[in-house]
Amino acid sequence: MSRRIMTILAAAIATLTLTTTPAGAGQGDLEVYSAPNYSGTHVTVPFDTLRHSLFRCVTVNELTSNVLATSQSMINHAPYDFRLYGDTSCSTFITYMSAGTQWTTSTNQTVRAVFISLIA
Repeated sequence: MSRRIMTILAAAIATLTLTTTPAGAGQGDLEVYSAPNYSGTHVTVPFDTLRHSLFRCVTVNELTSNVLATSQSMINHAPYDFRLYGDTSCSTFITYMSAGTQWTTSTNQTVRAVFISLIA
């Protein structure tokens, strides 16, 4: 029962987040920024790219089609969860980012790769 409530709550949060997307963002996309506080170079990673990268470690470079090698801010409009890593082999864990949330570094951490999974 609690899993069902958590799923409903996650969907509600995702819906709220999706209704306040920044210019250029679309439902299901991942917004990737090169600098903290959602600044610097900005790339929108489309839902199809995320879907094709599901259940594997993907570098920021690959996700952004060679535009960015690293990221320090992200906004997740996708129905996926992300594990953010400081290296390209997904062994230096930084943080977990659930569907419909955003992240910016507070300690100058740099994301070099992500692992994409379905909402738990």
